[in-house]
Amino acid sequence: MIDGSWLQASEKLSRAEAIIDELLATLDMDAGEVADRLQSIYVFCKTRLIEARIERDAARVDQVARLLSELREAWSQVRSPAVA
Repeated sequence: MIDGSWLQASEKLSRAEAIIDELLATLDMDAGEVADRLQSIYVFCKTRLIEARIERDAARVDQVARLLSELREAWSQVRSPAVA
């Protein structure tokens, strides 16, 4: 997006949005507060990606990438056994 490759950026944004859509679709909303919070994060990310596409704003894409990277790291820590 930064170097003006709008077509390629649009394709990648569409893929990212589809991934978020899948995450939203597979949330078990009966799981309680965690599911509610994840849903909020995913909706926020999807909204930011749509805004990024409309406004051609790479900073919004970076914001989503950072947020989802942090979330991925948190899940990785939850999944990994504690090191004593």
